[in-house]
Amino acid sequence: MKCCNSVRASGLVGVVLLIGLARIASAGPQAAPSAIAAIDDATLRSQIAARLKESAALAPREITLNVNHGVVTLKGTVRTATEKAHAGRLAKVSGVTRIDNRLEVDAKIDQSRIDVAGEKTKAGATKAVDATSDASVTTRVRADFAKEMLLRDTGVDVGTRDHIVTLTGTVASTAAKKRAAAIAGHAEGVIRVVDELVVKGTE
Repeated sequence: MKCCNSVRASGLVGVVLLIGLARIASAGPQAAPSAIAAIDDATLRSQIAARLKESAALAPREITLNVNHGVVTLKGTVRTATEKAHAGRLAKVSGVTRIDNRLEVDAKIDQSRIDVAGEKTKAGATKAVDATSDASVTTRVRADFAKEMLLRDTGVDVGTRDHIVTLTGTVASTAAKKRAAAIAGHAEGVIRVVDELVVKGTE
């Protein structure tokens, strides 16, 4: 009787071990595909991104690229339908199962960027001018005049209002008159010069 019980117990242990091994064997292959898929998505994204950057037409565009389980999604804005189609073709690499091309077409995209850049430049210039007071402009112009041989010992008066410099008084020659206007015009913060200088002997 004890012998029979031992045989039965051994048989049950064997069955449990076989079931456990079967579960481990079935679990192993299931984990591998997900890891492989994640690696493949990253690889696909790198390959497609490189191809888009190599395209002269698409490199300047802001294109968002996403890859999920082989499905490629393209978002952003391009200038023409041809560029959109070209992006879709470049995204077709080995391993891609589907392409979701959501790129929008805007024929004025380049002009819009130029306008934005122009507005930023204009705003920066205005800010720089505003930061320079009329008094500091006058001081700067007078200091520059003092360094110029043609303008030494002359009766040039400098006045500044709203960044417009007005020059009055007398100078010894036409060359000095032109030189004074040029120096004032190149001073920081000056937007315009009103030259009312008089050359001696022509009054």
